[in-house]
Amino acid sequence: MPPKSQLILNGNIIDKLFEDIDQRMIMPSWVSPPPQDLGTKRGGKLTVDQWRTLATIFLVLTLVNLWGNGSPELKDQLDNFISLVIVTKYATKRRISTQDIAIVEENLVKYLEGLKTIYPRHNFTINHHTSLHLPQFLRCLGPTHSWWTFPFEQFNGIIQQINNNSKLGDILFST
Repeated sequence: MPPKSQLILNGNIIDKLFEDIDQRMIMPSWVSPPPQDLGTKRGGKLTVDQWRTLATIFLVLTLVNLWGNGSPELKDQLDNFISLVIVTKYATKRRISTQDIAIVEENLVKYLEGLKTIYPRHNFTINHHTSLHLPQFLRCLGPTHSWWTFPFEQFNGIIQQINNNSKLGDILFST
């Protein structure tokens, strides 16, 4: 894990993010802003869709503003983050071409190599390895919207909110 000062979502970045949202960003009505208690225990966990929106819209605007003209190290972090955003944007398109898949593959490798260079003590996880199979999945299965688990993750979030008093079987019969 990188030191807290190198984490993208440290307190300073979150403060700057909300300052940008309040003062500089005008978003379409269908783009929900991140929760105001982001980064706190009270804030809880973000949904997959909230993470995607945060990373591909809000953080891009804030980090380009903060790091775009910064030190070479900050520029490297920004470039690395943008590679991940490119992967996310292309991999989640409703239609995908072989050229799109090549862009996903190129930027995924670039992101992981950048991660290794920028954070040499970072321990890679199984998710990093698994992500390298994404281009193959896209070639075989097509656009992710037809096979990803977002609706199920959303439903799991709803189920987790239901108080069942540790009696899961009884919930099926409650009214």
